[in-house]
Parts: sequence; structure tokens; C-alpha cells
Amino acid sequence: MKWIHRLFNPHCAHCIEERECSTCKTLQAQLDFVQIQNKVLLERLMPTPQVNTTGEAPEPINKLPVPWHVQRRILEEQDRHEAQVLKDKQIELKNAKSTPELEKALEVEEVAEEDKKEEEVNG
Repeated sequence: MKWIHRLFNPHCAHCIEERECSTCKTLQAQLDFVQIQNKVLLERLMPTPQVNTTGEAPEPINKLPVPWHVQRRILEEQDRHEAQVLKDKQIELKNAKSTPELEKALEVEEVAEEDKKEEEVNG
């Protein structure tokens, strides 16, 4: 008899109440809470990107591939530049004064600064 009633009236209030028990309601409430919590966490971890409002066209993501001979030339130029920078640093280190000479130069400047301060105070 029930199956005939469900067949002809599948969405009546009495049938809906039978399907929903207190355990199902509790589980549904917990599921809703966890889904909201997960949504909040995802929004904090991965914020929505800002929309480009300047009106400029965005750069294309897929750039044309660079041929190997061009890429090799670029890499070689970068290596030459880095080697030149290292060579310049080595020359600079060779020409640099020794530590005692630098300390003497700094002490002279410090003494001169102290004398200026004393003159201003005594002024």
C-alpha cells in the first residue's frame, strides 16, 4: 500500500517527514558547517585574482618558442657578462688596500669627525 502512495504522491509532506530523521538532520547540519568552513579556508589560502581594470590588453601566456640557436646565443652572452663581472671583481680585489691601511684611513676620518664635534660644542 505504501508503495502505491509513494508512486502517485512522491513529494507529499508525510513522506518527506518519514525520510528525514534526527540523525540525518544532525549529519546534514554538520556537513553544511564543514562545507562553509572549507570554503572560508580556501578563500584565505587562494584569494581571487584581481581583475585588470586599466584597460590594457593582457600579455599572451603562450609565447612563441625560441629557436635553439637564438637561445644558445642569449645564454652565451649572459655567461660572458657574468665572467666579465667576476674578472672585474678580481681586479678590484687585487687593487684594494690591505686591511691595516683601510683601518688607518678610517681612524683618521673618525678623529677628524671627533675634532669637528668638539669645535662645534666649544664653538
